[in-house]
Amino acid sequence: MQSGRFPNDSYGDSEKQTFLNYQLNGGGTYKITGRHIVTANIAYLTRAPYFEDAYISPRTRDHVVEGLTNEKVFSVDANYIIRSPYIDGRLTGYYTTFKDQADVLSFYHDVERTFVNYAMSDIDKEHMGMELGLSVKPTSEISVNGVVALGQ
Repeated sequence: MQSGRFPNDSYGDSEKQTFLNYQLNGGGTYKITGRHIVTANIAYLTRAPYFEDAYISPRTRDHVVEGLTNEKVFSVDANYIIRSPYIDGRLTGYYTTFKDQADVLSFYHDVERTFVNYAMSDIDKEHMGMELGLSVKPTSEISVNGVVALGQ
C-alpha cells in the first residue's frame, strides 16, 4: 500500500535480500559408569536476520537496516548426569556468543509526538551460566525436585 509520508518507498516490491546459511553441530557422550554420564555439545551456525530486525519501518516504507548480514552463533555446553536409586541430577555449564545481530526498536517519542524507529546493527552478545537440577526420592512415593540456575 502506498503511504503518503513515503510515496516513493512504500509501494511495490522492496529490494530482495539473500542470505546463505549453514550449521555445524557435534556432540558426544561418555558413560563413566551406568550411573555417571558426561555429555558435551558444540555448535556453530549462521542465520538470516529476523524480518522485524531487517526492515526499519515495514508498515510505512521498504528501507533495510544498513550493513545487514548473517548472524553468527557459537555455542558449547557440558553436562554431568548422575542417576542413582535416591538421587537423579544434572549439572550443566554453557557458553553462547551471538555476533552481527541487528535490532529495530519502535516506540512513541513524547517530545516529537510520533512513533520513531531506532535501528542498531553489529550487536554482539555473550551468554554463559550453570544449571543444577536435582530430584531426590526420600521414599518410593515421594519425590522432591529442585533447580538452580546462574547465568549472565
